[in-house]
Amino acid sequence: MKKHFPSNILEVIAIMGIDMVPYFPLFALNTFFLKLSIEKSALITNICSSIFTLGIYYVVNKKNNIKVKFNFKIDKSLVILSLILLTYLVITLPISNLFHKNFIPSKTRLISIIILAPVFEEIIFRGIILKGLLVSYKPNKSIIISSVLFSLEHLIFTNLIGSSLNILWALILGLFLGYVYFKTRSVGMVIILHALNNGLVILGNLLQHHVNHHKKSFLTYIYENFSVYFYCLCLILFAYLINRLISKKVF
Repeated sequence: MKKHFPSNILEVIAIMGIDMVPYFPLFALNTFFLKLSIEKSALITNICSSIFTLGIYYVVNKKNNIKVKFNFKIDKSLVILSLILLTYLVITLPISNLFHKNFIPSKTRLISIIILAPVFEEIIFRGIILKGLLVSYKPNKSIIISSVLFSLEHLIFTNLIGSSLNILWALILGLFLGYVYFKTRSVGMVIILHALNNGLVILGNLLQHHVNHHKKSFLTYIYENFSVYFYCLCLILFAYLINRLISKKVF
């Protein structure tokens, strides 16, 4: 019986290799011949690379008579709970100084980080890779493998963003998104949550920048004096979120 591709670690590595095949030649073409900026070049390259990977994924599974489809169903209550949690993680704690020091994105990068990266990365890492691993491995192993690969993929952005801690954050985010995908089997859910995370990280960076340059503002006062209370609230909400996922009451 033919299985979904990819369905094991070797095939997952092959998918990631396929994703990288057009990356370097396209990046070189855009940078040195078309004379685009590095950011625009990276944007175009990532789009083409992802489309190329999706095309190979579709062709191989079509050949094996495996139906290719993605579930984009979204649960609003889970999104709201996750939004509150992510808001705490990236705003109330001054992690911007750790992860994204002096990182103020341009419009091109903003589009890439908040829209394109969540869409393509979640379709590939959760909709293709994790979905395939769940065919052959236990959920815990599948989620861990896909999350490690997801964090390693972010190695390429470490120097651009400013800290190797970005890889650790990607691993934690990958584990969370992997668990949500396992429970919901919805690519739409993890795309929304990934986009919220990326948007809030940028917002957190801008907020930290404001705090550093406006010591006596109202926003600074809230940021410095009430984060501990928000921390306690978010811990309770996070426990509630995980409980709902485990019990499947939401889904």
